[in-house]
Amino acid sequence: MHIHEINDMGYTKSGGGYCTSYVERLQSLLDESAETDQVIIQVGEIVRQMDESDREYQKPDDDLRTLIVRAASNGKKPPGLCMCEPAGFYGKDLGDAGWGCGYRNAQMLASALLKGPPYVAQQLRVELGHDYVPNISRLQQLIHRAWELGFDGDGAGELNNAVTETSKWIGTTEIFALFSSMRIECAIRDFSNGNGDLPMQLFTFCRTYFSDNRPGRFRGPLCIQYSGHSRTVIGVDTTGIDCNPSDPKLLQNIGLLIFDPGQSQWDIEIQGNPTRTWYKAHIYRPMVSFKEQTYSILYFTGNILTDEQYEAMKQPGAGHFHTV
Repeated sequence: MHIHEINDMGYTKSGGGYCTSYVERLQSLLDESAETDQVIIQVGEIVRQMDESDREYQKPDDDLRTLIVRAASNGKKPPGLCMCEPAGFYGKDLGDAGWGCGYRNAQMLASALLKGPPYVAQQLRVELGHDYVPNISRLQQLIHRAWELGFDGDGAGELNNAVTETSKWIGTTEIFALFSSMRIECAIRDFSNGNGDLPMQLFTFCRTYFSDNRPGRFRGPLCIQYSGHSRTVIGVDTTGIDCNPSDPKLLQNIGLLIFDPGQSQWDIEIQGNPTRTWYKAHIYRPMVSFKEQTYSILYFTGNILTDEQYEAMKQPGAGHFHTV
C-alpha cells in the first residue's frame, strides 16, 4: 500500500506535513505485507489523533538539568557552568526527522517560557489558549497566524506564505515572528566571521547572557541557527576559561551546552549514572566546533511588548542586530 492510498483513507494529513512524514518514514522502515499495511494504518490513525489534539506528546525529563550538572562534574576539576532557566528537551521523531529542528527548538523555548516569570508564562498561556507545549502542526498554524498579523512579511514570502501541513524548514526569523506575535519580546543577534574570532564572539555573547544574575532577570534558552540546522543553547561551560587567550586549546576547553533537536529523546537517555562521556557526546559542544561563517542567535528579554513595540516588531529588520 502506497502513501497516497493511506492518505485517501483519511489517516494522514495531505501536503507533506508531520503526519504524512511520519507514516512515509514508518513505511520505508517496514517490509511490505498485508499485516504491515494494517500496522501503518493503525499507527497513522493514532498519530493523526495526537496531531489534532495540538498538544506535543513528548514528555521531557524534569531531572535532565540535574543530570547534566552531575555529568559535567565528573571531570578533573569542578565545572564552571552558567545555565538558563529550566527548559525541556524535545527531539526528532519519525514525523519530523530531517526538517523539524526549528519547530523542536520553538518547543524548547516555549517550555522555558511556560515555566518562566509569572507575567511571561501567563501571557503565553493566554495567547496559546492552554498551558502546554504545542505540537509541530499547531506551531505551523501559529506561525501562519503571525504572518497574517503582519510579522516577518519577507520571511513569509520566501516560504510562499505557506507553512501549515508542510515539511518546510523554519529558523530564527520564523520563531521571532511566532513569539513576537504573542507579545513575548525577543530579538536576533547576527554574527559573521569578519575578523576571524567568531567562536569567541559567540561564546562571549552567550556567557554574558547566561551569567546575568540581576534580580528578576529571565535567562531563557537561546536558539542558534547556521546553515542547514538550528539548536537550542541552554548554557555555557567556562571550565577552561582560565587558559591563556593565545593557547590553541582554549576553544577546545570552553563551549556551549546544547539541546540538539537532531537527536531524539531516546538518543540522549542516560543508562545508569551520568558520565562525562555522555556529557561530551550529547550536551557539550566546544567552541572549536563552531566553524560556520555566519550564525544567528535568538534570545529573550523577559519583557512583554507594549502596543507600540508590538507594531514596531512588524517592520522589516525589526529586532535584528548585527555583530561583525
